[in-house]
Amino acid sequence: MAERRVRIRPEAEQDIRDACDWHDARQTGLGRRLYAAIETKIEEIGQNPRLYPIVLKTYRRTILSRFPYAIVYESEHDAVTILAAYHTARDPRSWQNRLP
Repeated sequence: MAERRVRIRPEAEQDIRDACDWHDARQTGLGRRLYAAIETKIEEIGQNPRLYPIVLKTYRRTILSRFPYAIVYESEHDAVTILAAYHTARDPRSWQNRLP
């Protein structure tokens, strides 16, 4: 299976920036480690987007292994769109207001 192009919606980019900034404010370098974990997971999604379960309609979710963050995405024929990245302690329905 060919790797798919990954698009990250602006709201998801902001989620990632906010999370990394928050972690860096607590411990220098922690935000960078979170970013690396997110980047690795996004690459994994691009390589095998059907690996993770559907949680709503056509949207799938994966959870990072070293940080309590979830990534919600939609897989299309030739691309993957990252919709949200959120802390798992948040209401998991919070990203649903971003649905088209």
